[in-house]
Amino acid sequence: SVTSPNQVGNQHPNLPAAAQTLFKAKATKKLSFEQISQHIGRNEVATAAIFYGQAKASPEDIQNLASLLDIPQPLLEEQLSGFPDR
Repeated sequence: SVTSPNQVGNQHPNLPAAAQTLFKAKATKKLSFEQISQHIGRNEVATAAIFYGQAKASPEDIQNLASLLDIPQPLLEEQLSGFPDR
């Protein structure tokens, strides 16, 4: 079955914790990857890769994402400071 990006969350337990946090906030804010990528100064593919845990977020990415998505920065730092899950 095909799952829409808005239904990620708990339906994908193999996604890293940061992904669930980011997707939930993205859905709450009703933002597209394009809008988020413009805010953090990355292209859409790189932004999506951060969300899916396939790319490492820089300290600036974490700060910008936390600010844009109203996620506590220490939580996001803890969740995103690991290695990318490829």
